[in-house]
Amino acid sequence: MRVQKGKTVLLIAGLICFIFISCRDASSQKIRIVMIGDSLTAWGDWSRLLNREDIANQGVSGDTTEDVLERMEEIYRLKPQMALVMIGINDIMKGREAAAVFSNYRRIIQGLLAHHIKPVIQSTLFLSGDDHRNETVAGLNHKLRLYAQEQKLPFLDLNKRLSSHNQLNASFTSDGLHLNSAGYRAWGKEIQKNLHLPGIPAGTVKAIKPPAIFGHFDGKAVIFLN
Repeated sequence: MRVQKGKTVLLIAGLICFIFISCRDASSQKIRIVMIGDSLTAWGDWSRLLNREDIANQGVSGDTTEDVLERMEEIYRLKPQMALVMIGINDIMKGREAAAVFSNYRRIIQGLLAHHIKPVIQSTLFLSGDDHRNETVAGLNHKLRLYAQEQKLPFLDLNKRLSSHNQLNASFTSDGLHLNSAGYRAWGKEIQKNLHLPGIPAGTVKAIKPPAIFGHFDGKAVIFLN
């Protein structure tokens, strides 16, 4: 009888330890940071780039500012402390003017603020070898910078590191639009260097090999291998 009772006590103690550890692990996985954007964001391995596990990647390939607005409820449900936003290049690729893109962008930021999520506005990256569209990119970034200043929000100008003369540096891109592994490492370093991220301290940026890049050429789906 005493042996059976001892086994029961040990079993209960084990269950309590298991529940405690599970709850502790669950709480440690709380999402503190959300990355919002299109394929540029989606194809970044942010947990490895920033060496932390409390990040949710809400980048969706092909997304425009309108698409992000339609899925904001998904982001709100995560209840992050901070959201890093880069969006707009697909709008510009579709011929939209900077003013129209900025109007949607501002609604995204206002929605985050209304849900007590600190937004970080990241500059829209320039393209490589597309002067016409890059004029629109420059116009959008100018509006975003001024808006960030007015609202006292962080503005992370990634083009200072990844671009020169309003052109995405060839060493950071695989196809003139998307980033290669060097581009993502540079982006990650800029985040760590310039932002005070919530929660656990950030570690070192690790080398990654991003996945194959999916796109379209001549109306057909293609894969760009790095």
